[in-house]
Amino acid sequence: MSNAIRCPSSRASIVMFTVLQSAVYSVHAFTDGSHPYPIPGHAISTLSTSSLQLSLNPSEASLIAGGIGGMMGVAASYPLDTLKTRAQLSHHSSEYEVLSDSSLTIEYKPKTDPLSIARDVYESEGIIGFYSGVETTMIGQAVIKSLAFASNAFALEMIQGQLFVEDVTSPSLVVLMLAAAFAGFVVSFVVVPIERIKMELQQSRRRIHTEDTPSEAFCIHSTIQSEGLNNLLFRGIRLTLLRDVPSYAIEFVAYRSLMASFASETFGAFTPLVCGASAGCLCWIPVYPIDMVKTHIQCRKSTQDQCPWTLAGELYRQGGFGAFFDGITPLLLKSSVSHSVTFWAYDNFLLLLKANGLCVEAITC
Repeated sequence: MSNAIRCPSSRASIVMFTVLQSAVYSVHAFTDGSHPYPIPGHAISTLSTSSLQLSLNPSEASLIAGGIGGMMGVAASYPLDTLKTRAQLSHHSSEYEVLSDSSLTIEYKPKTDPLSIARDVYESEGIIGFYSGVETTMIGQAVIKSLAFASNAFALEMIQGQLFVEDVTSPSLVVLMLAAAFAGFVVSFVVVPIERIKMELQQSRRRIHTEDTPSEAFCIHSTIQSEGLNNLLFRGIRLTLLRDVPSYAIEFVAYRSLMASFASETFGAFTPLVCGASAGCLCWIPVYPIDMVKTHIQCRKSTQDQCPWTLAGELYRQGGFGAFFDGITPLLLKSSVSHSVTFWAYDNFLLLLKANGLCVEAITC
């Protein structure tokens, strides 16, 4: 689109207007039963963009749509993520806790049942306890999903360009997997510090001497002061790469395959929700033990042993093989909700962009 205006003001104004329109369109798609995909008899609403023209390539469109999807996914699933983190760290707590105002000790029995953990969180911290660190995670997931979808779209373009693929709308399974694995590699370096701060905030309310949840800035400052910037940015990076590279490969390939296998008319507007939830569960099950070890390493003090094999041995001695799957129930619930909402928002926003001529090229996830 040679006559497209690419000045920052034009781009920003039209993107903001498109975000608002996408919310209206999404509600409309559910209320009147219309399908979000272009099939006969179902037209997609269009924007009035005659005064401003914007041309987004697949990577740029995926960057914006991924950020919107990431934030919406966090908003829908964050309490379940808190339960997952608490369950994972139940074996990390000491056998006894000492009350700050007495010399008594109380025996600590780890709880991994989601309902028991939810009840404890609500009784001791209230509703706000389920949302400790949600601001950081929402912003972080917007960045993570933006990078993930944009990196995936970029890799698809590059790989298919090198292979001289004519039909870019139907990439092979190998191409999809390579592009998704590249996306997992890229986001891992952003995921590490974001997840570290998120877990610190989620755990802060259950520590003995903490009455109020510290701010994100306080956690970042205290972590850097006590352990250094390198620990904040890179502690657990190898395990994160080992988790996210295959996880994203499974997630994107599973979603793409499920979307292709299901007839669009079967679930209508709910197609991305169903396929996203399924892909979200499938991508986590194989890598969950890695995530368990990574969580413990990131929550340990810098003076403690950081060897993954040593920590894995400790977990096994404490709870057997089952210890590597503590918290998987709330994780799968959270993942199904988060991924379904993320993919649904992502797909709907991309369709809105293409329907209004803001992105004319085919985009796949």
